[in-house]
Amino acid sequence: MAYEVDFLQAGDSNGDAICIRYDLPPGQFGVHVVDGGFVDTGNRIIAHIDTYYQPLASQGIRIAHMVLSHMDDDHAGGLLRGMQHYAVGKDCLGGHLLRKAKQHRQAPTREHGSENDDD
Repeated sequence: MAYEVDFLQAGDSNGDAICIRYDLPPGQFGVHVVDGGFVDTGNRIIAHIDTYYQPLASQGIRIAHMVLSHMDDDHAGGLLRGMQHYAVGKDCLGGHLLRKAKQHRQAPTREHGSENDDD
């Protein structure tokens, strides 16, 4: 495997989450996540990475890069959940999303479409 790209749909919207795995030195690989769909899509990202990227699971999965293309709900919400679950090396996120992730690091997340989801 030189690399693999997996697209996870974000609900009924046009948004998605993209998980990328690529080879590193022998026996290792890196993981990038681009966009995260809605908050509930974040749970699918976690399940996907934990299931299909298993060799890293025993070592503790670390996301090398997490990228947000733009701030729409169907792209940003799931990245919050990913940041709460995994260590992240570098992020290319909007400052608002990064602050929100740090504030809610241990707090339970809300599903998309819930009230007061605009803070």
